[in-house]
Amino acid sequence: MTVHFVYSESVIKTMEGKPVGLAIIWYNEAMRFCELEPLGVVWWCRRKGIARALIYELANRVMKKYPLCKGMVGGNQQFYWDLGFLTEAENEVWKWEKKF
Repeated sequence: MTVHFVYSESVIKTMEGKPVGLAIIWYNEAMRFCELEPLGVVWWCRRKGIARALIYELANRVMKKYPLCKGMVGGNQQFYWDLGFLTEAENEVWKWEKKF
């Protein structure tokens, strides 16, 4: 079975063409959520709203093309909560292994 993911990326550059922010969002139509990974902004351009702009741009792209996508998997970090994201569900994954 082959699982196909679509992704969209966004890069923000300075007037000189130097990249200062990058984000990639992954989506599979079989799921109701997308995954944001990675998201990064160079340290000298932080606290300027670049990460927020990247997240909202990519989220809007996914929701426009795939309206069944109703959520985003992201980090469990204060940054996302400060943007207004809420935790609606948590899934625990357990791995059990026994050596013989």
